[in-house]
Amino acid sequence: MMNCFGRGFQQMAAVAAAICLACGCAKGTAGEAAGKDPVAEKPQAERKSAEPPGKDPFAVPDGPPDKQIEFLQGLSKLRPDAPDEKSAREFNAKVAPAAMAAAEKILAGKPNDEQSAIAAQVMAEVLSMKAQAGDREAAAQLQALPERFEKAGFAPLARRLRAALLREQMVEAVSADVEQLKKVVDAITKFIASGPAGPAEAGLAMTVSQVLERSGHRELAIAANRDLAKLLEKSKDRAIARLAKSLEGMARRLELPGRAMPLEGTTLDGKPLSWDTYRGKVVLVQFWATWCAPCRQEIKSIQKTYEAYHGRGFEVVGISVDEDREELEAFVKENHLPWPVVFDQALRGEDDKSMATRYGVMSIPQVILVNKEGIVVSTEVRGPALGEHLEKLLGPPEVKKEADSGK
Repeated sequence: MMNCFGRGFQQMAAVAAAICLACGCAKGTAGEAAGKDPVAEKPQAERKSAEPPGKDPFAVPDGPPDKQIEFLQGLSKLRPDAPDEKSAREFNAKVAPAAMAAAEKILAGKPNDEQSAIAAQVMAEVLSMKAQAGDREAAAQLQALPERFEKAGFAPLARRLRAALLREQMVEAVSADVEQLKKVVDAITKFIASGPAGPAEAGLAMTVSQVLERSGHRELAIAANRDLAKLLEKSKDRAIARLAKSLEGMARRLELPGRAMPLEGTTLDGKPLSWDTYRGKVVLVQFWATWCAPCRQEIKSIQKTYEAYHGRGFEVVGISVDEDREELEAFVKENHLPWPVVFDQALRGEDDKSMATRYGVMSIPQVILVNKEGIVVSTEVRGPALGEHLEKLLGPPEVKKEADSGK
C-alpha cells in the first residue's frame, strides 16, 4: 500500500515487510514503504529471535501506545527459524495476529496522530496481506478501516487511508476491462474533488495518470488527466500545482500523434532552438537525463541509427531534464553527441515553461518522432521501432562502403 501516512508510518513498514517475507507474498506493498530490509541481509542465525529462553516474543504486552510501538519494532526484526515453507506459515500465524493486537492496543490507549498512523499502517498491511490470500473477512475489514479511523476522531488519517485503498484498486484495475477501469477512475476523481488536495491526493492522481498511460486506453487517459489537472491546479502547494500542469501536459502528449509538436528552449551552446528550421527533416525528440541508465543505453542505439539515416534527412533534438548543467555538458562532450541538446531546466522557474512539463514527461527516456511536415508520427519509437519507422519515412538505411581490400 502506498506510504502516505507520514514519518511514523514509515518506521513500522518493516513489520508488514517481515510478514510478507515470511509468507512469500508476491504482491505485498510493504516493501515499497520500507525499502530494503537490512535485517533480512543478516545471516540466518542472527535473524532469529534474540529473546531469552522461555519468553514468548509474540506475546503482546500491556501498556500505552509507546510500549506497543516498541513491541512492534521488536516484532519487525523477527524471522522464521528456518527458510522452509512450513516454518514460514507457522511464523506468519504468530506474527500477524500479534501485530494486529498491538495495533488495537495503540488505538485503545488514546494515541497521538503519529501513533495512530503507525496503527493504521500495521492494520492496513496485515489486512491487505490476508485479503490477497483470499480472506474475505479481512478484505471487508480493510475497506471499513477508513470509516473506523474517522469515527475514532482521525479524519485526516482516514482520508489518507481511503486514498491508499483507491490507489490499490487503480493498480489492480489495469488488467480489468475498460468499463471497470472507468468506474475506478470516476471513484478516484470524486474522492479528490471531495476535499482539499494534499500529498495523498496528488500521489493518487499521479498513479491514475501513469497506470492509464500504460493501459493503452488513450482516450480515457486524456480525459482523466485533464479532469485531475483541474482539481489540483488551484492548490496552494506549489508542488501539487506543478503536478497539475504535468497532468495537463500528459494529456497534450497523448494527443500528439497526427498533430504538430511545438518546441522551444536554449541549447547548450547558448543559442535558441530553431525548431522551424527542422521542417523538411524527420526529427526524433528525446527527453532524457545523464543519470538515467535506460536513457544512456537508448542514446547508443540512437547514435547508430543517426549514422545510418542522417544523410537521408534524419535529425535528433535532445531535451535534457538534468538539473546540473555542468554534468550534462561533460556527458555530451565525452560521448560526442552530434545533435543539439536543450537544457530544459532553464525554462522551469516560477511558471514552469519547460518542455518536460508542457508534454507531461514523468518518466524517461521518452522519445517522439516527427515527420518532414512537422507532424508527430509516434510517441513510442524506442529501440528497433525507430529504425522501422525511419525505413518507412526515408527508405532503407545507407550502407557504408568498406575500404578496398586490394583483391
